[in-house]
Amino acid sequence: MPELASLTIDHSPNKTTYFVGDRFERYGMVVKAHYDDGSSSTIDFYFKFICFSAIQCCCSFI
Repeated sequence: MPELASLTIDHSPNKTTYFVGDRFERYGMVVKAHYDDGSSSTIDFYFKFICFSAIQCCCSFI
């Protein structure tokens, strides 16, 4: 089974400007997983992204 080598963001989300406390909106975002055997696939996942200040954010996968 191939192992994950890297992730790339192939398309940014539609919303790219946030203020403290805003919820991350992933609509339009395309993330691709690249594996050690040379294969790749577009992945779909859900996560929470919360900013506590202008420089401190937290991301957790659901």
